[in-house]
Amino acid sequence: MTQSRKRLLLVDDAVTIRKLARAILGSDYDFFEAENGEQGNVVARAEQPDLIVMDLNMPIKDGLAALAELKATASTTRIPVIILTSETEAGLRDRCEALGCAAFLRKPLDRVQLRDTVSHILGVA
Repeated sequence: MTQSRKRLLLVDDAVTIRKLARAILGSDYDFFEAENGEQGNVVARAEQPDLIVMDLNMPIKDGLAALAELKATASTTRIPVIILTSETEAGLRDRCEALGCAAFLRKPLDRVQLRDTVSHILGVA
């Protein structure tokens, strides 16, 4: 019996960041994408991904609001969320961790750090 492929949801308003994340993480995963936090939460509820990688600064619903909603919703509360941001505001990491994010990574994306963090959270080699 083969292990099923892990499913990742990439939430970022920049298509280039979503493409870069796909390229970094490779073809071992199945991907879903969303352009903002509102859309991301709809996809998360419908698809139940194994992991969400989400930007903070997005239109319509930002990553903080989306993270708070995901963690407050019974069907998505257990989905780990990696926050990606170029924001440097003091206390931002603490606020995200208080809301329940699994990891907090800075942009620009560090290939090794992103791959290692995703692998660690998903428990894959």
